[in-house]
Amino acid sequence: ELGSFSEKFTLDSEAALGYYYLEVYLNVDERIIGTVTFNVAEYRKPEFQVQVSADPADTLAGQMVAYLVQADYYSGGGVGEAEVSWRLVASPFYFTPPDEFGAYSFTDYDEEFFYFGSEESGGSELIAEGSGKTDASGRFRISLPADLSDSKTSRSFVFEATVVDLSQNAVSGRAVVIGHRSQAYPGIRPSTYIGIAGEEEGFDVVVLDWDGNPVPGQKVSVEIVERRWYSVQ
Repeated sequence: ELGSFSEKFTLDSEAALGYYYLEVYLNVDERIIGTVTFNVAEYRKPEFQVQVSADPADTLAGQMVAYLVQADYYSGGGVGEAEVSWRLVASPFYFTPPDEFGAYSFTDYDEEFFYFGSEESGGSELIAEGSGKTDASGRFRISLPADLSDSKTSRSFVFEATVVDLSQNAVSGRAVVIGHRSQAYPGIRPSTYIGIAGEEEGFDVVVLDWDGNPVPGQKVSVEIVERRWYSVQ
């Protein structure tokens, strides 16, 4: 009725490993109208787990963050002298306030910034990568700065580590750190969203901490910018 269908089938337990593809074609002229591919792999239960933690999980720009990678066998004991590869990836972070402050804007943005694109408008960036080894107890430690020097926004840092044991089994773990540009986030909202020429417009300003709680006694500066829109035919 809607020009679609669904089907399922079970692979043989002795099916060869590797990539498969499924073709869909019309019976009339055997013309292919669609394909789908999938991979069949042999599952192997990992023998150890990797846990990654970061201290602190929220920090100011430029502060050092201590990352701890802990690899432990499920049977007990640490995965000692195992190879560790790690990478730190950053992406823009935009503060999200609690629902009661949802009408406030906490983003310092320019309309051209969104319409014409920018490195800060999204995506991720590889900040650093390296390798090392776990100690006898299965631990690997490293400290890295929350570098926001080239960023116009706060940043989310994802630290991911992959541990490879002597049997070449690889297991990964990750931790996320938020690098804030300041101790608090100022937000603003207009009393009305459509103004009338010659009449006063009101604005409400609030300052929140990283957890979304109001911070009293903060000095704020407000700048009014006029933006004119022109219609081009």
